Amino acid sequence: MQAARKITKIAREAQNLNRLALKDKKIGSSELDLIHYVRHHPGCTQQEVVEGLHAEKGAIAKRVYALQKKGYIDKQRDPQDKRKCLLYPTFQAQALKQSKSDIEDLFYTWLLESLTENEKEQFLETLDLLYRRSKQESRAGFPHVLNRVKGL
Repeated sequence: MQAARKITKIAREAQNLNRLALKDKKIGSSELDLIHYVRHHPGCTQQEVVEGLHAEKGAIAKRVYALQKKGYIDKQRDPQDKRKCLLYPTFQAQALKQSKSDIEDLFYTWLLESLTENEKEQFLETLDLLYRRSKQESRAGFPHVLNRVKGL
């Protein structure tokens, strides 16, 4: 279905804009993904990040180290298990989230300017319906979609 691919392609263009706009902060897309994960899971371990992002352990360790040096991640010893470190977003990471959101808002506002008010309203209602359905499927672990994927 072509429409589904177009949603992905539009989202990818928003990511490209973010990369360009945040280039001066010297943050790559994989680092941005890690910051996003830690912001949503403060106090997580590196192993949880590896599993959550489906990434290699060594790659995550390098990114965490780089983001610590850049001031986006705070790494603290786990008080209950001194062998583990817990990751927390810094104020700088929280501010980055806001700038990323602002950039996306500007892009999507610009994109929707080409629609009439009626078209915009209908589109946003449909988009909200699709978002709620996708979120519900995601929270359930994608049972309906994974069944179809396994049939491929």
